[in-house]
Amino acid sequence: MEHWTEILTDGSASVKKIFDDVLPVLENVEIHELIIHRDGPRVSLRFDLAEFPTRPPKKWVAAGANKVQIVLLAISVCDIKLSGVITNAKINLKIKKESSLISVHGIGDGFEALIKAEFLMINGISGYKDA
Repeated sequence: MEHWTEILTDGSASVKKIFDDVLPVLENVEIHELIIHRDGPRVSLRFDLAEFPTRPPKKWVAAGANKVQIVLLAISVCDIKLSGVITNAKINLKIKKESSLISVHGIGDGFEALIKAEFLMINGISGYKDA
């Protein structure tokens, strides 16, 4: 099965550089926000990974970082389905290629999101210290 980083249109190199040989899975990620932008149309999904790299960047080590946050950006979105509202959302994300589209499907207790778009990229990746 293809790893989610291989499906990205752009940005997979940044994840591979930070995580080296052990690429992260998108299970039990903590959602911070989902933004629907009218231009594009685009959807931003910001979340924390459940995993932290074994050899993080020196800048992250110096800052005492213990969490990795990623912002995925779906571009040319053609379908969005949202169901449920929760806070402190921990979900499992599945990213797959479906014909000419990329689907991002997130499922958690009481929440489900499905986004279909032509392009999917990493719009940001950072490390921070979680209290």
